[in-house]
Amino acid sequence: MKFDLLHPREQLVQIMDRIYRYGLTTTSGGNLSILDENGDLWITPLNTLPIGEAEVQELEEKFG
Repeated sequence: MKFDLLHPREQLVQIMDRIYRYGLTTTSGGNLSILDENGDLWITPLNTLPIGEAEVQELEEKFG
């Protein structure tokens, strides 16, 4: 699937995972944000750990 078609929540997860995997930050490195085309701001919580697809699905079921 094309990255720009992903939900902003999934984009943040993929970006954070990539940054962490390449050693460009640590788990205490701060947070990320995206301003979407509707003007909504999506922000990761502080100290976000990289998570996988199963965790994303669990969060989506829990929080919509």
